[in-house]
Amino acid sequence: MRFFHQVIMLAVAGLLAGLLAQPPLDALAHEPEEADTSLAATVTLKAASPTVAGCAAVRVEIWVNDVANLYAADVHVLFDPALLQVVDADPAGPGTQIEPVYSFLNPGFIIKRVACNAADPGNPDCPVGGKVWYSATQLNPTPPANGSGPIAAFTLVGRAEGLSTLDISYQKLSSPTGQEVPASGVDSSIAVTPPAAPQVTITKVGSTTARLAWPAVPGATEYRIYRASLPYFAPAEPPYRTTATLLCDDTGALGSDAVEYYYFVKAACSSGLLSPVSIHTGAFDFALVRGS
Repeated sequence: MRFFHQVIMLAVAGLLAGLLAQPPLDALAHEPEEADTSLAATVTLKAASPTVAGCAAVRVEIWVNDVANLYAADVHVLFDPALLQVVDADPAGPGTQIEPVYSFLNPGFIIKRVACNAADPGNPDCPVGGKVWYSATQLNPTPPANGSGPIAAFTLVGRAEGLSTLDISYQKLSSPTGQEVPASGVDSSIAVTPPAAPQVTITKVGSTTARLAWPAVPGATEYRIYRASLPYFAPAEPPYRTTATLLCDDTGALGSDAVEYYYFVKAACSSGLLSPVSIHTGAFDFALVRGS
């Protein structure tokens, strides 16, 4: 047990420091090797789609490519938290977690697997929002990884329409002896497009109720109804009403010749991403005027 404890502590210290002052005990099972610099190793991001469309989610994998003698990796990715957020891969754990991938680098000891959707003064890992941090090392007797493959993954959903860079702000790879494996990071980007606008119809129910109804917008968890007494108004928060159903009965909207109401509806994803406004809809009462 003492030997195993020393192995872990030395591996962790080596990864966080970038280079070990001396080979760890588990490296005695390997012949000391210099990092192979003949391959131009890169750290890249591979997204299942270049666009987060509506309420859909997109999986992004962190890849190490064309590497030799890889034993540990420490990678930071920055994104725009106003446009994107990371879905928690482990709701039972603290904070927001990302997913280790075991098919290429076998992380015997995971140091960091966090995502920061917002700055958290109480969490030293999240001084700013919009950050993914993955740090892990293999343990003896696992052999070093060679070639290309994913080391971690995270899932993104949209918060607002726009284009966010995915910036690999830091990457450090190391060999079994703690020597740095040279590598460069390749940045990427991902676009967010909103869900479709609801297709709203309006009907009269009884003498005073205007009923707004619409088909479901894929992935939407909420619909926001905006009302005003002036046509072609600009919808503003907070909405007049919200509902998780596909209709809204506005009781009392009808029955007065003096007041007419106009409506817009937006679909909302669970992440807060909103659709464009629906077609302008109005509820009217007309007084009958006797002709001459």
